[in-house]
Amino acid sequence: MKHYLNFICNALSGNLKGADIYYRQHKDLIQSSAQKVASHFPVSLEPIYRGVLLEPELTNTGILVADTYRQFLSFSAKRSIAEVFADKEHDMAFMIRIHCPNCQGFLIEHTPTCEEILFHYSWSEPLGLERYLGTEIHVVKKQQEVMLVQHHRSFKLLPVEPGISRKHDYRM
Repeated sequence: MKHYLNFICNALSGNLKGADIYYRQHKDLIQSSAQKVASHFPVSLEPIYRGVLLEPELTNTGILVADTYRQFLSFSAKRSIAEVFADKEHDMAFMIRIHCPNCQGFLIEHTPTCEEILFHYSWSEPLGLERYLGTEIHVVKKQQEVMLVQHHRSFKLLPVEPGISRKHDYRM
């Protein structure tokens, strides 16, 4: 379980590169721990969402080709949260707009299987993540974080209108 907690805490605290390397090193232990947690704290398998900003040439087909580098992906159980991440006009997209002024926002909707889920926000309290993440745990809960194994699959992209997040009151 220590490998699982180490991975989850690194991923949730934003150390994505470190979490990715650690996952590659301890993949089997992390996945088996995630399955044990899921068996004790089952979640309903409903659609989850991911908001992305992409350069136009990456979206010609309407399909996001699998990222073979990342071992896991972050989603939200709440569509409105993903819409914020997909909105190129939202304040959080400031740096992306500088490097990719023509980027477009897209939403990915996916219904996971039990085997895909590495972490679900509802597991935060049973796992005692507040003692590791401190006040950052409120972000995990507010964003309704769901982390999946990246099975190198492709996802259908749903276009998002710029400014869509204005209808949501989302602040960190």
